[in-house]
Amino acid sequence: MSNMFYCSFVSIHYIICECGDTFPTEEALKDHLERDHNHKVQIERNEYKCDTCEKIFASEKACLIHQRVHTNPRAKKERDSAEKRRYYSMKNIVCEVCGKRYASNAALRYHQRVHTGERPYKCSECPKSFTMPLFLQIHTRTHTGERPYECPQCPKAFSNKAALLRHDRVHTGIKPYECPQCGKFFTQSNSMKLHVKTVHLKMPAPYKSRNRRAKQASRATNRPGTYL
Repeated sequence: MSNMFYCSFVSIHYIICECGDTFPTEEALKDHLERDHNHKVQIERNEYKCDTCEKIFASEKACLIHQRVHTNPRAKKERDSAEKRRYYSMKNIVCEVCGKRYASNAALRYHQRVHTGERPYKCSECPKSFTMPLFLQIHTRTHTGERPYECPQCPKAFSNKAALLRHDRVHTGIKPYECPQCGKFFTQSNSMKLHVKTVHLKMPAPYKSRNRRAKQASRATNRPGTYL
């Protein structure tokens, strides 16, 4: 096992490499190891799993705190705010182009591709390319039809974990996004933003393309009990 390169979780959301760089995902860590260290990776972590959503945490205390979000949306908001403050306090590496700050050189390199236009991860099935291997992996599933993230509550499955987590709110009723104007909660951030624009800022509803209107009309026409 001496040829293995060990890394471990240092918090709920970040992974630290032995060289000192930190990464937001295992995919980003593995890419760093292959490129900069020419090593294989083995992730070590203590697993404390949430019984409701099966998220894994590095400590029992973190898991217990997380479980509050399933019964109290405000708890999630408070936890997210605390995590953001802690994360941003770690950011001391600055992009010379736009001034954004990052916690690791690897994170800065990924960000700089926004400015350079570099997209080194190319899809073998279509012309699309991506800045990160994780984005390519998710995109590839549009070609393969793979949906590895299954909902434990219903037969639906999804190509990425973020989509599954959004869908899970249908079952849990969790609405983590709060309107800053009236306190109303929403399941998705886009729904909250649309609410603010149309209700509080009195802006017109977004334009719907002809194709989108036609699809919606077709779905309405094909619903059981709907007649022309």
